[in-house]
Amino acid sequence: MNKYKSIVLCAIMAMFAGFASAENPAAKVEKGSEHKIKTEYTEDYDKAMSEALKEGKIVLLEFTGSKWCPPCKMFHKFILDSEEFAKYAKKELKVILADFERGGIPTSKKHAKDHSTLAERFGIRAFPTIILIDPKSDTMSGMRGLPTTKPNEMIEIIESFKEKAVAARAKDEAKKSSGGK
Repeated sequence: MNKYKSIVLCAIMAMFAGFASAENPAAKVEKGSEHKIKTEYTEDYDKAMSEALKEGKIVLLEFTGSKWCPPCKMFHKFILDSEEFAKYAKKELKVILADFERGGIPTSKKHAKDHSTLAERFGIRAFPTIILIDPKSDTMSGMRGLPTTKPNEMIEIIESFKEKAVAARAKDEAKKSSGGK
């Protein structure tokens, strides 16, 4: 029996070792590393939604545990910290971070109540959770976990969402112009 436990344990260890190998650099998260976010963001949901509506931008709302959650750290390091994504976000997005401690307490004292309310409203059960919102059509899409570690793939996800949002806007406009039928 011990022989089989050793084999299983070795297999599990090998699997984790492979996960953090050079083949998958996204798996390497250094303990205690703090990431400076290059992408401009706010913690103020209402302000960002208002600005996004005026500017015709999509909102990316990230529920994160940026100081303790490995997938969150990876999202910041490989997506939000990337120059490619920062440039894209500046033109196309309003980014909102709702950051939480390990126990589910918001890190922002100023926006703690709003972030808790938003987490409840969106049914947040895992970090990171990313919500894309089109304020003009109220179209939303959510992703739990780390959707990708490649900025261009995240941009593709957002562009696909934007296409759906534009279609929803067109449908709403068609309804309005036909008298709501």
